[in-house]
Amino acid sequence: MDATDQKKLLDQGFVIIREDAAGLRIKAKTKSRCEWHTLQRGFKSYSEMRRVMDALLDGPLTVED
Repeated sequence: MDATDQKKLLDQGFVIIREDAAGLRIKAKTKSRCEWHTLQRGFKSYSEMRRVMDALLDGPLTVED
């Protein structure tokens, strides 16, 4: 997904999330904050972070980059 695609989704009210496996954190872009910012951090393991990511992706307006 390139920046143009991301902008289109953000304009429609979607939230785009991505994992930062090295930092064990979840980053996000929203309509009000169009740059990547930390949504959640402090996970003890990659598995824990992935479970939270999967739960976030259950939302109808959340997509993964």
